[in-house]
Amino acid sequence: MSDPDKISAAAIREVIERHDAFVLWFSGTAEDGLFDEIERALGPDMVMVDPSGALIRRPALVAGLRAGFGSRPSFIITVDEPETLWATADAALVAYIERQDIAGVTSARRSTALFTTDEHAPLGVVWQHVHETWIERPKERA
Repeated sequence: MSDPDKISAAAIREVIERHDAFVLWFSGTAEDGLFDEIERALGPDMVMVDPSGALIRRPALVAGLRAGFGSRPSFIITVDEPETLWATADAALVAYIERQDIAGVTSARRSTALFTTDEHAPLGVVWQHVHETWIERPKERA
């Protein structure tokens, strides 16, 4: 497997596993040490553009994640259609659709995320940039 293939596979796995970790964290069922793993997966200069267009830098993102522990007891995230758009030996750009259900309120967003290699990260890659765009704004299920 070439280096671009390796980082591509690691980045897609990171997207899926990190969203699984978010479910555990926000539902309050996370085991000790999970938040440290989440934090290690975020690059030191990581930036997120949320679906509303707000720019969130790593310190605010980490603080928001930490404060959210147990805030969504009924929470489901599904990652659909993950694909690598571009990759080199040490970076990958991945696209995916994130569907959420929070106590019966559903939403969907299309996301792109840039990853770089980091041997200290849980899966060998860190999030550098993520940009989310609404596909379906939050709404009650019928």
